[in-house]
Amino acid sequence: MSFKQGVCAVNSMSDNRKIMVLSLIIFLASFLFYARTINFERTDLDDGNFVHTAASAYERASLFDAFKNNVMFGTSGTPYYRPILAETFVIGYKIAGESEKFAHFVNVLLHAFSSLLFFLFLNRYLFKRKTAFLASLLFIFHPLVIYTAAWIPGRNDSVFMIAFLSAFAFFIESLNHRSSDKRLSAALIAAHIFFLLICFFTRESSIILPFLFAIYFFLNKKDNQKLNFIIVVLWICSIAIFIFSRKAALNIPSGSGLPFGLNLTQDNQVMTFDYYSAVLFLRAPFAANSNVYLLIGGMISFALFAFLAFYKKDARAKKENLFYLLLPLFFILPAIIGERLWFQGNRVYAALLGFIIILFSFLSPYIENTDSTKKKIRQIIISAIVVLIVICASISWKKTESFDGALPFWEKIIEESEVVNITAHKFHAYALINAKRPREAAVELLPICRSLDFSYDETNYALGQAFLLSGEFENAAIVYELMIERNQMLIPQTYAAAIIAYFYLNNQEKSEFWFDEFSKKFNLPPQEANNYLNAFNNYLRNLGLSVAG
Repeated sequence: MSFKQGVCAVNSMSDNRKIMVLSLIIFLASFLFYARTINFERTDLDDGNFVHTAASAYERASLFDAFKNNVMFGTSGTPYYRPILAETFVIGYKIAGESEKFAHFVNVLLHAFSSLLFFLFLNRYLFKRKTAFLASLLFIFHPLVIYTAAWIPGRNDSVFMIAFLSAFAFFIESLNHRSSDKRLSAALIAAHIFFLLICFFTRESSIILPFLFAIYFFLNKKDNQKLNFIIVVLWICSIAIFIFSRKAALNIPSGSGLPFGLNLTQDNQVMTFDYYSAVLFLRAPFAANSNVYLLIGGMISFALFAFLAFYKKDARAKKENLFYLLLPLFFILPAIIGERLWFQGNRVYAALLGFIIILFSFLSPYIENTDSTKKKIRQIIISAIVVLIVICASISWKKTESFDGALPFWEKIIEESEVVNITAHKFHAYALINAKRPREAAVELLPICRSLDFSYDETNYALGQAFLLSGEFENAAIVYELMIERNQMLIPQTYAAAIIAYFYLNNQEKSEFWFDEFSKKFNLPPQEANNYLNAFNNYLRNLGLSVAG
């Protein structure tokens, strides 16, 4: 069959069949593009915690248990309450154990489903097939998507996207069918509330969604149409259910206020514009920098999207676009909660919906114009979009490589950071240690620890381990002894490392002294303490310690 015959065959299909074919293309394109990440290693930014650290909890957990614990099932003190995210890891563990490949596979699959829903939403409510298809391809390949598709914990945002689009679609359908079939209307409202609750239990900042849906209603309502009182009541009840569940799971005292606080530092506010800049200029940074260029780039981005939203639009179109102009703000503003260790592009995953709708609301009249006299303009516009998609795909393909393991990931963050990122150096040092390059880790950490006057316990511990594994036992002993004297990380590993360092220095007096301190500190009989030391010594040997003992 020739290409021309193939085109004719597609054109002769029914509308439903065309939608099915385009849906399949969207799903396969998004899945296959990121399929190589299935073989990626972990970055050691939370992914190891989800896949491995919490595995013992997953083994004995039921699905309901996720709603009674923090997102890490109590294996860490994290304040995040995201039971739906936790459920994905529980189910993943039940199917494939601690398989990192399966965890990556789930991420890619969720991104594919999210892209499919993205296309179906645009096609049903906003654009014709061709425009919705091109817009969805731009979403699939935009560089900001890699943080969700390639980073295992980033699946939180694809899960949220699926739930949000579902809740949004059912809300729109409930408005459209309100005056017709009462049973259908009730079913649509129930489905909307169900997916809204999924949003709440996926990402805490989702409690703003009812306000977002209310804005959509008032900007798009028909004459004399009123917001359904039952929906408002159900929204309030849903928020109350979420807040009560979170307080109960995290043991938050009553009357403690909002579940999260704001961090309105100047740097943090500038970083919010960083997201806008990244969307427009197709940036996929790793470092969480804050400078005037990002501020200017973000302002330019916002101004451009505002222009595209309102240029030559009638009053109704302007109202509709105002909603999609506000939508990214609702999703990005939580960036001022806490601070970033790196550029968290996954936060912009759902926000891309608004940006892409604004862009294609401007382009759709050209794409969908059937006037033969404007055929050339239509071809130029479509060709420009295809080139943009290809550019996005090439950037994303290259940038995705930095998610293949802890070393390239943290190296990229350090390389791009304009200031010293202590946390990044700590994680990079551990990546070097795991790669059996402890000497490099020690060289990297020593000046940082000195600049901090050895006040940061986590970098001190990493430095001590790097010294120990590289055979610099005297330096290791000094670091660990200093930590104990300063009450830093008084955990069994710190004492055990000091004991082993003095043991390899043949300093029996110091070794026995810290052994006694270790036994008393953790109330261990000598035999138990000795067993722990042997196990810790074997752990060090697995990391590359080569001295016999």
